[in-house]
Amino acid sequence: MKQRTTWGTRARGYVIGLSSFGLGGAATVGVLAAMPNRMPIVDLPDFLQGGVLTALYDRLPTVNMLKGLAKEPSTALAGASHAAKAFPPPSAAPAPFLLGPHFIADAAATAAPAVVNITVSKAGVPVPQDHSGTGFIYSTDGCILTNAHVIADALPSSDLANGYSSNSTSCSSRSSKPSIGTSKGSSSKPITIALQDGRIFQGSVLMFDRISDLAVIQITSSQPLPTVKLGTSKGLRAGEWVLALGSPLHLQNSVTAGIISCVDRKAADLGLPRVRTEYIQTDAAINKGNSGGPLVNLQGEVIGLACFKALSADGVSFAIPIDTAKDVIEQLQQRGRVIRPYIGIKMLQLTEHNAAQMRQQDADFPAITQGILVPHVAAGSPACKCGMREGDVITGFAGQSSNVSTNHLIRCLGQHVDKAMEVQVLRPGVGSVSLQVKVSEALQ
Repeated sequence: MKQRTTWGTRARGYVIGLSSFGLGGAATVGVLAAMPNRMPIVDLPDFLQGGVLTALYDRLPTVNMLKGLAKEPSTALAGASHAAKAFPPPSAAPAPFLLGPHFIADAAATAAPAVVNITVSKAGVPVPQDHSGTGFIYSTDGCILTNAHVIADALPSSDLANGYSSNSTSCSSRSSKPSIGTSKGSSSKPITIALQDGRIFQGSVLMFDRISDLAVIQITSSQPLPTVKLGTSKGLRAGEWVLALGSPLHLQNSVTAGIISCVDRKAADLGLPRVRTEYIQTDAAINKGNSGGPLVNLQGEVIGLACFKALSADGVSFAIPIDTAKDVIEQLQQRGRVIRPYIGIKMLQLTEHNAAQMRQQDADFPAITQGILVPHVAAGSPACKCGMREGDVITGFAGQSSNVSTNHLIRCLGQHVDKAMEVQVLRPGVGSVSLQVKVSEALQ
């Protein structure tokens, strides 16, 4: 009798977990206990020579690294599955673009006026300077986006760990329904906001989400405030020029430049346990104090927020994609919390090349060029209850079959929380099967 390869077992070393936590609401799926108030320090794998990732803030807890991550034999296949996404082919007819002597300075000048320095005070006396961070004004009514760990000392301890939205109606249109997790108090410690033009304001926490490490502060001014345009992190390419603006080592109004090193660096690549999200990796210099500062393109548009770096290596820094931040803000404004769906599966994105390699090892593997392999289904999960099995290949969902990607599936699941969603799978030895999965909300 022919022995069948169990693809769920073979793929476990490099799958993306729908049952794990990630950033940004509809862009994430998972379950995670409350994140600590500070971003973690993580030991890097041996192949990175013992470097550590550190959030750009002080008093950080440590998290053990997944040792030998790069030594898993399946990692090469996992990397190949998104190589085409990281390095798309050049445009057939690229538009002429000549870099002048001031192309970096011009981009910096566009965004810099809206970049602010953030300091949390205690009893009217500023805490040590290494408690400061960066943010940027993105709306005319004074809303500032930053990292939640930058203002952790100012967050009311009574609030839910997964974020809250205040009763303010500023920064965007808001739902008239009461927000779950709404704060009834105010920030426990003052927040001082310093602009590049010398003006200083007292800020108040408008909303935050510790899991995604994002927060919005608001200031009030009788005079117009500078703002920066929010761009998009969709369509970024490795090698694009970017700038990091902020207050590294308390040196306000600093600018560094570099390129995008990777557009979708997975948290698993960094040894971050249970975190299933993507970061923008850049070699632009980012240091303590840059936390929450903007990563901008050559048009001066924000494409990400600086969040942490590799301590023992130069030119290895990471930013939260701005599209993730937009989604978190939208959900906090509408619901008062971030909704993260859960169906209890792990996923592996299939491409023409890794699917062909799997067929070479197992003739029963479906002859497909795209799809999502399901290497594991959690017992008792919504996916298990609807009949999904380990080894199934998702070929369509929500009536769509043209864009079968993990990111798109996660977004669709986020739109179907507490609802049933149709999922089409190919099952070895059976063929096409249609399933109705009842999407649950992940526990926070």
